[in-house]
Amino acid sequence: MEWVINGDYEEARHQKFDLLFDRAVALTEIENAFVKADRATLSRTIMTFETSGIVHQIHDGTRIPKYALCEVGYNCEIDQDLHIHFHCTHCDETVCYGHFTGHRLPFCLPQ
Repeated sequence: MEWVINGDYEEARHQKFDLLFDRAVALTEIENAFVKADRATLSRTIMTFETSGIVHQIHDGTRIPKYALCEVGYNCEIDQDLHIHFHCTHCDETVCYGHFTGHRLPFCLPQ
């Protein structure tokens, strides 16, 4: 997927936001999707999203920090909003499983 930023600052932020909607992504993946944007701008945008409580950083054991959207109604503060993340070694994707009740995982693992 290649996104072209047309010079509209807000549109560029919306495109970055949309990229984070499905799953957690690494900064390098965001950089690859926005080939016309410089790294500093992308990093600043993600940091702005993070400090605003829009996204949160995930450490999934791959040694590559990833970013995912915060759930609506939560501010993603580490001391208040603990939740699990699942990293699939088959497809190499990391998914954020937000707030769920009980002690059972909200997904089934393949046999």
